[in-house]
Amino acid sequence: GLMPETRRIATATDNPGLIERSTKLSKLYQDELYKMTRYLKYTSRAKITRFDLFNFFNELVENADNYGFSNTTDACFNSADSTFHPDCNSGSNFDEFVFFDEIHPTTRVHELVGEALYETINSAKTAELGWYYYLTNIYSTYTSLQGR
Repeated sequence: GLMPETRRIATATDNPGLIERSTKLSKLYQDELYKMTRYLKYTSRAKITRFDLFNFFNELVENADNYGFSNTTDACFNSADSTFHPDCNSGSNFDEFVFFDEIHPTTRVHELVGEALYETINSAKTAELGWYYYLTNIYSTYTSLQGR
């Protein structure tokens, strides 16, 4: 899904209302993307696994303590004046911040996204294999009963 950088939009335009608008547009985009992927999944042989980055990121920010983050709003590094946030301790506390700079998430956030993506894809593969074995067992049972 699309995840607009609303903090930068609000700062650059001095219009916090754009945050709400960009969030609504992002959700609309996600809804349409979901419909399209669902259609493709059922009308083709495509194997599609969805990952909702927008909601994952919002959940991460809302439950930051669970992930070890102490700061979800400030950038650890200010690229405009090349300074560190005082709590970032000259970069030694990057992992406690969600944002590296005004736009980019920290390495820790990327790691969590990667782990969540892996889990999502792995779960989809496991579910697919589960159905394969389930159907194979049904077929085996059926054919053995036919042989009696």
